[in-house]
Amino acid sequence: MLIALLALLLALGAGASPAAASGKPQPRADQISLLQQLGVRSVNGIVVDSALTYEQAIGDDAVVPPEERAIHNTMRPYLRVVPVVYWGLSTDGKPDNRIHVGQIVVHEALVTNTIQVFVRAFQLRFPIHSVIPESVFGYDDQRSMAADNSSNYRPESLSEHARGSAWDLNPAQNPFDLSAYNGTPAQPAGAVYNPSVPGTITMEGDLRRYAGSLNLEWGGNWGNPNADPPIDYFRTGYFDYQHFQLNTNRYDAFNATLPACMQDWTC
Repeated sequence: MLIALLALLLALGAGASPAAASGKPQPRADQISLLQQLGVRSVNGIVVDSALTYEQAIGDDAVVPPEERAIHNTMRPYLRVVPVVYWGLSTDGKPDNRIHVGQIVVHEALVTNTIQVFVRAFQLRFPIHSVIPESVFGYDDQRSMAADNSSNYRPESLSEHARGSAWDLNPAQNPFDLSAYNGTPAQPAGAVYNPSVPGTITMEGDLRRYAGSLNLEWGGNWGNPNADPPIDYFRTGYFDYQHFQLNTNRYDAFNATLPACMQDWTC
């Protein structure tokens, strides 16, 4: 099943056509194909969180902050819009027991891993609030996090997200928390990491373990002095619970494929 799905999605180009829509948003053709691959035979009752065209999902200079436009225009040829399917998480933090479709923007080299992680999350019924490209939020990560939106690419200097090689999942349940590192309040505002609530990533959880098997590193381990395996991002009290990225086993090879100015952040 997964091999057929990969073939389908890797064949998608920048000009992929959106599904026809009338009235409420409709799933795109690629999202319907993904649903079928996962055994969902009807789109009735499916919640459409994002069904953008490629151009809408990537966005042009009008939605990119001026200081980030050089990065954005450098990375555009490498970006792919991947359809995802997931079990929903309501605004009150409870699973809504409904199937959602969304979209996530990644570097072309990460398409396979993106599919694998989200398929595994769907199989585990790990609930996710929404997966909407950050272009919709004007590439403002504070706005995206405040909406508890899971995302990937944003053209932010010195961030692996700018390289399309990092994911953030359920920020409200998995905050970026530096409070024990430098006193900065957790983001998004008011978020508290509680491993017992739905949609929370944990070190021993099945989703984190699966991501680790793909050589994806979890930011929730960065502030742990007993981290196993040890990682080069260790800083006491520095926790990015929402964040996954390529670990050091894969990073150098990936980085070498990037344009020179993205390798040394001079774009």
